[in-house]
Amino acid sequence: HLVERVPKVEGMMVLHVGCGNSSFPERFRDEWKEGFGATVLSIDICRNIVEEMRKDCGGKKAKKKKVALKWEVMDCCKLTLPPCSIDFTFDKGTIDALLSQCDTHTLSHGNSNVFAYFREVHRVLKPRGTFLLITINSPDVVLPYAHAADGGDPLTWDIEIVTIEKPPAKCSVVHSHGGFNTAFILTKTEG
Repeated sequence: HLVERVPKVEGMMVLHVGCGNSSFPERFRDEWKEGFGATVLSIDICRNIVEEMRKDCGGKKAKKKKVALKWEVMDCCKLTLPPCSIDFTFDKGTIDALLSQCDTHTLSHGNSNVFAYFREVHRVLKPRGTFLLITINSPDVVLPYAHAADGGDPLTWDIEIVTIEKPPAKCSVVHSHGGFNTAFILTKTEG
């Protein structure tokens, strides 16, 4: 239901980061029944997944809904998109994968990939563009990255944090900060 809060802009560009085999692009297209020429660009670093998703879902654009679905192989830490080209970015789990890459340097200085990821998303978002980030991690883990506490220029966002209760798991090997996920709604405040 958080996606309902996304302003629908004629010709908007949506970036789905770390898409895997998610049904998000199709759900996005199906929920936006009125159609307004949006494009959902789903990216993943795994070429096989991207090719499979293109094959399975790429040709299912409904003309009346006017939402184009595209898939590309791309590294979220080195986006090949122009600055200020995206209206809305969605991530559910990519940051968790990046945060799981930990070594002694990362523990003391932060994860350089996560800093790069936030910088890249901020770079490609249009002013007042929104980044919806859903994670198993708590705000004390995520916010230093959102604020670019790596010593570079600070990133400027309006930030809203929403707790999402998780359904009971049948078997869980991941230990998060309780029975909920955290959604960060980050709106870029400067171009």
